[in-house]
Amino acid sequence: MPLVRIDIKRNTDASYARKLGKVVYDSMKAAINVPDQDNFGIMEQLPPASSRRLSPNALVFDEQEHFSWQKATW
Repeated sequence: MPLVRIDIKRNTDASYARKLGKVVYDSMKAAINVPDQDNFGIMEQLPPASSRRLSPNALVFDEQEHFSWQKATW
């Protein structure tokens, strides 16, 4: 039973969050043969960038649009 944690930007549209969760689940089904209905996850909104402790040069992409961190364990 894999558990997925997805951190998304605060105020992300709910439909986008659902689509992201589905894409991650479908990808795991295809890649590691996760059974049907074995869909466990935590989706949480990140705090504003100003309250995170990241070096401004730590990320090599722009997080202004759709931004997420994903972590899976099984």
